[in-house]
Amino acid sequence: MKRRKESHDFSKGRRGAVIAVPPGKTRITIWSVLKAIATVTVFVVVRVLPGDPALVIIGPEGSPEAAARLREALGLNRPILVQYTEWLARALRGDLGVSLQYDVPVGLFMEGRVR
Repeated sequence: MKRRKESHDFSKGRRGAVIAVPPGKTRITIWSVLKAIATVTVFVVVRVLPGDPALVIIGPEGSPEAAARLREALGLNRPILVQYTEWLARALRGDLGVSLQYDVPVGLFMEGRVR
């Protein structure tokens, strides 16, 4: 006697409620959520690393005034939500910033590494 394979309905949540996602949109929805989680994660991880980015850039010989000017220029003195929205808008346009180590646009640097 052949056993029938049980089909699973993955559109149901834990309590059996059906999630209202139109057919064919599930993959796009999941991909969009994962992208959003990834951008927030990258932004937060970079911001919670120990040390002041301005002091790292100017080094130990930099003055507090120079560090304050650099924080202003980089926008590090703005609220975190403003920083995130500006960062995300630039990233969506393809502007990934300038490498602090090599002083070249990150997009060009990555392009050279891929080839």
